[in-house]
Amino acid sequence: RALVELGSSVAGREISNKKRLAQFLQACGQSSWSPATFCSIVELTDELTQCADAGSDSLWFLKHSSMDRNEGVTVHLGIAACSAAWAAMPEEEQGNYIAQREVRNLLLDASGRKFTLRVYVVLVANIVEQSCTTAFRELGSAGHPDRPQFASAAFVRQEFVSRAHPDAYDPDDPDPARHIHCTLGKFEGVSGSLGSDWALGERAWPVLRRMLAACVGPFLPHFAEDAACDAGVAGGRAGGRRGG
Repeated sequence: RALVELGSSVAGREISNKKRLAQFLQACGQSSWSPATFCSIVELTDELTQCADAGSDSLWFLKHSSMDRNEGVTVHLGIAACSAAWAAMPEEEQGNYIAQREVRNLLLDASGRKFTLRVYVVLVANIVEQSCTTAFRELGSAGHPDRPQFASAAFVRQEFVSRAHPDAYDPDDPDPARHIHCTLGKFEGVSGSLGSDWALGERAWPVLRRMLAACVGPFLPHFAEDAACDAGVAGGRAGGRRGG
């Protein structure tokens, strides 16, 4: 997951926050693309109360909403352990986190390791005509409903990065090296390769594009609106300077 931002877009910062992204996907009916996500400890507690397999050994993750590069993430064996870890946090910090259940039926690499894909998406706003190099493919575009001179578009880079975790996957061992650590140059043993060198790259690419288009597409009108608002503020400031 990556968002390349040029400028100080409020909308861009919204989608890069894990909690707000989860809420946005749910609101636009695209939450099936994400793991089961709980945005508050109250939601997780309710799930724990209703869950028949509360003592099961499925893996759960606590994630800080605004941290990246595997920071602010812990892994727990079972929903009860995850809930207890969340409740043990200082109350003023609990709102910064979300809980997610591990995705079922994981695809592993040839060495039996989890891997993640770093895919780069560029959001472009305040334009009438969009163009991009052959390294990128358009995911979608949208215009502002009242100000057609403002438009937004999303492009995904064709070449992505596949990063494998240091240790083999084990659903019974909540070791971060098996389930969290996947940042190149930060954790020992993490290996990476380009999508073009990945054996499943050609099969995965159409699915990646479909997922990103489904998730980013509904966001583009908000991004166009944000660009129009930014332009209005900038114009007002420029007018004030000329008037002075």
